[in-house]
Amino acid sequence: MPQMKSARIQDHFADLTDPRRRDVIYPLINVVVIAVCAVICAADDFVAIAEFGRMKREWLARFLDLRSGIPSHDRCNAILAAIHMVSAWATANHISLGQVVVDAKSNEITAIPKLLQILEISGCLVTIDALGCQTEIAQEIVTAGADYVLAVKGNQPTLQQGIKAFFDDHREDDFARTKARRYETQEKGPGREENRSYVVCPVAEDLPDGSRWAKLHSQQISLGTRLCRGGA
Repeated sequence: MPQMKSARIQDHFADLTDPRRRDVIYPLINVVVIAVCAVICAADDFVAIAEFGRMKREWLARFLDLRSGIPSHDRCNAILAAIHMVSAWATANHISLGQVVVDAKSNEITAIPKLLQILEISGCLVTIDALGCQTEIAQEIVTAGADYVLAVKGNQPTLQQGIKAFFDDHREDDFARTKARRYETQEKGPGREENRSYVVCPVAEDLPDGSRWAKLHSQQISLGTRLCRGGA
């Protein structure tokens, strides 16, 4: 028979490292449980989280040690802001699909694969910023049956320079020698207008470092202009 998993929030956060170094007043598990329950009940800031804790104190005391009381919104902010986490965000639905705490002795690069493993991403398009541009992470995504779009910056210098050289070359004749798909966006905000164009091309066979990336299919460059009114 499959092993039954605990539904207790405390059990799932039992290995969470407390970021505080001094003597503490409020147990970390109290802050985490109150915050999780409050967010589930639509709390969207630390003031609402603290208010939820005060309103539901009698109920929370059934499974938490609340002898020190309910932490204030400032205390919740200070504690939770020190916990480094990576999150998976569903852009179309505007919801968080999952989170993993970054170990104090590690960084996001090791936490991202753990987060991917707990999500069902088959058939999805996974986008990650430049820190997650790692061959192991790309392979993890492909193995799970998904596709990826990774930002390329200085942490992958060979790949970055290869992509830059490709687009510098083909921009000279407006991409007449290669297939190119284009997309443009226009955004307006207080005091600014931003126009951005995207060009997507197939990966060149001789792209430096390209062979290390699982099922690498295309490369993209983004070009933009920002016009600010009344100051930068």
